[in-house]
Amino acid sequence: SSAASDVYKRQVWSRWGIFSEFESSTNDQNDALHTQNQLSIASLHSNFVPIFTNISKKDCSTRMKGLIGLRALLDELLVTPDPQINWEPILSNFTYIYIRVGVYDSDIKVRRLSNECLSLIHRNVGGKKLEKFCQLFFPALWLSCNDPKLEVSKSALNCLEKLIGKDFDERIVKLVSCCLVSMMELYGRLLSCDLKNIKNELNANVSSLFAKHTQH
Repeated sequence: SSAASDVYKRQVWSRWGIFSEFESSTNDQNDALHTQNQLSIASLHSNFVPIFTNISKKDCSTRMKGLIGLRALLDELLVTPDPQINWEPILSNFTYIYIRVGVYDSDIKVRRLSNECLSLIHRNVGGKKLEKFCQLFFPALWLSCNDPKLEVSKSALNCLEKLIGKDFDERIVKLVSCCLVSMMELYGRLLSCDLKNIKNELNANVSSLFAKHTQH
């Protein structure tokens, strides 16, 4: 029955846990992509709070505004570092939100800006601080390197090359090996998730995925 089918879909969705934060009511007045427990904006330095609030919104123009603001602030901090900033919650929040804006977003500029911001974060904090978050953002960055839009894939590859530095081939093998489980988990979730849900909740362009499914 259709009722049994709906229950089964909810169970599968819950088991995989993908995008579970989007299961809130469509009448949610916060209109944000993430719950407070998952996107801990309150823990951020005050300069970053309005930026991450904007990045987490569903409408594209607000996300764009947030990413542009983040890029400007990160550029400014390269010139004038602020020793009072605790980067840990910034890294935690951005690596959490990165896949949603860097890979799933339907707007090319949003995806490109996400890679540029990740690269600037690396320039601000260095590789050591980012290292502990690599299993969160690297699988998404790897996907972004294969983005069908050249400006996005180039920005992702540029970011990856700067992250890895010298001995690229050797280090990329080590990085893939380190993140292999999280990569397979992410890609498995993508293969099993509801494409319509991604399209509706993330404003993502999944037309090519629908085409592939209808061919089988």
